[in-house]
Amino acid sequence: MWARLLCALLGAWLMAAPGALEHGGAAAVSAHVVGPVVLGSSVVAAWPALRPLRWVTLPAGLWLLAAPPLLGYGPGATANGLLVGAALAALAFAGGGGREKVGGGWRAVLSGRTTSEDGR
Repeated sequence: MWARLLCALLGAWLMAAPGALEHGGAAAVSAHVVGPVVLGSSVVAAWPALRPLRWVTLPAGLWLLAAPPLLGYGPGATANGLLVGAALAALAFAGGGGREKVGGGWRAVLSGRTTSEDGR
């Protein structure tokens, strides 16, 4: 859960960074596209049933690492992209958890058991 919260904060920072760091162009467009994707997927991935969505931050982080040399960012935007990208890529591997069982899938539906038969 803590990793998802940190990713959500990084996504919010990406949306604010072009204004705060005063950079525009391709760096701003990239941050304004990646930021909401990271923020939204991180908030949704906080729920155990949707925890696999945490992997969205891996390609987002890798893009942020690759974009500065590909798109020719300035020094401030490059530093921001590299730091946030590395953090997002690393956090994709953190906090997978999933020790609790969520749902039951089709097996639970097709078994024909009701909750009263399960004793729950």
